[in-house]
Amino acid sequence: MGVSRGTLREALNQLVLMGIIEMRQGSGTYVRSITPSSFMESLSPALLMDRSSTAELLDARLYIEGAVAFLAAKKATNGEIQELKKILGHMRKALKTRSIEDFINKDVEFHITIAKSSKNRVLLKVVQTIRDILYHFIADYFAAMPDTVRNAVDYHTKIYRAIENRDPSEAKRQMESHIHSLIRRMNHPVRNLSIERKHPQMVKS
Repeated sequence: MGVSRGTLREALNQLVLMGIIEMRQGSGTYVRSITPSSFMESLSPALLMDRSSTAELLDARLYIEGAVAFLAAKKATNGEIQELKKILGHMRKALKTRSIEDFINKDVEFHITIAKSSKNRVLLKVVQTIRDILYHFIADYFAAMPDTVRNAVDYHTKIYRAIENRDPSEAKRQMESHIHSLIRRMNHPVRNLSIERKHPQMVKS
C-alpha cells in the first residue's frame, strides 16, 4: 500500500473507533455490518468530553429538529400521529400532577416519535444522540424552572396539530419556535442561576 506499518495501524485504529471495523484477537480484522446510524456511535463520547458543546448542541437541535418536524408532517402514519396525541395527553397529565420526571420522559418520547415519523434513520439517530447527551441538562432545566413546563406543553400542542394537519411548514416553524424559546429562557440572566451551578458552560457560551 506504500505506507508504513505504523501509519496503517493508526488508520485501522481510527476505523475501529468509528465502528467500521473490529479487530478480533487471534482471528483478524473484520468489516462490521454498517448502517447509517453506525457513524453516530462515536459522536456521543466526543461531545460528552467537550463541556463547551452544550450550546452548540442546542443550536443543532434548532435546525435538525425543525427539518425532522417538516418531514414528519409529510410522512407520519395515522398510527404515529395517534401515538403523538397519546404522549401529549400524558404530558398534560404530568403537568397537572407536577410530575417533572414523568414530563421529561414523555418529552423525550414525543421528540423521538416525531423523528421516527420522518422515516429517515440518519436523522433519527442524530436526534437520539443529541437528546441522550442533553438529557440531564434538560432535566435540571425543567426542575429548576417548573413554570417552563406549561410553556413546553403549549409548544408541543402546536407542533402536534401541525403534524396532524399535514402542514410541514407550520410544523417546522413551531418546532423552531419551541427550541428558540428554550434557548432564550436558558440565557435569561436571572432564570439560569440554578442551572449555572451544574452547567456553567451554557451561560458562558
